[in-house]
Amino acid sequence: MAEKFDRKKLKEPDDFISFTQRSVEWALANRVMLVAGILALGLMVVGVFAYRWYALDLEQKASAAFATAQKIYDAPVVNNPEQALSGKVAAGTFASPDEKYKAASDGFEKVIKDHGGSRITSLARYYAGECQLRMKSHDKAIEFFELYLKDAGPDSALASLAVEGIAAAYEAQGKLDEARKQYERLKQEPFIQHKDRGMYHLALMEAVAGNKEAAALIFMQLQQEHPESAFLREAQERLTVLPVVELPKKADAAGDPETKKVEAEAQAG
Repeated sequence: MAEKFDRKKLKEPDDFISFTQRSVEWALANRVMLVAGILALGLMVVGVFAYRWYALDLEQKASAAFATAQKIYDAPVVNNPEQALSGKVAAGTFASPDEKYKAASDGFEKVIKDHGGSRITSLARYYAGECQLRMKSHDKAIEFFELYLKDAGPDSALASLAVEGIAAAYEAQGKLDEARKQYERLKQEPFIQHKDRGMYHLALMEAVAGNKEAAALIFMQLQQEHPESAFLREAQERLTVLPVVELPKKADAAGDPETKKVEAEAQAG
């Protein structure tokens, strides 16, 4: 038997059509808000792309400025005194180290000033510190090295060299206690992987102070603990002119009180 259609139901609006109609009516009623939302989304997308373009442009300009300063930093100094005095210096060279490092430092400081938001600013701070150290502007060198460490962090590639630079600046000023503290930093976390660098400089300080046996002891410890160190060869050479000393013997594990306690408990059990 054929199913009879309920005309009353046929006259009722379809659910999908009703939903669509309500959506259209809502959109018409709130069209201003919808347009504003679409514009806001569009502006956000444009803003993201604009920021990325700005950041890329900033990094490119900063890198170019850094490369210019780096070229000066690596430039040769003329070896002919007469040529230097006459002012006839070949292009790309400098009449004195101070002249070269002053020009390089100006370049690195310009990177810091003009491109402060770039990632390469940290490197500029480090190299500005190196320039100041070579010009014997020790306080400024320390300032730049400290800024580098604060910005780049102790795990950065040049962190240990920055600490070494700070120590060297203090040492040149005759502030030996401060210098020792910095060299000691290299023997501890987070710089422990550069312990041999700290030991080497501490040994040199002892030798300069006339503490020959203390210097020899540190050099011998460096030789024993860091056989692959870049400072090993010089440490060995210096040991040839220093007094012969013996390294302290390592603690005997069998004589350690804790070891004896464990052994006694094992025997009692």
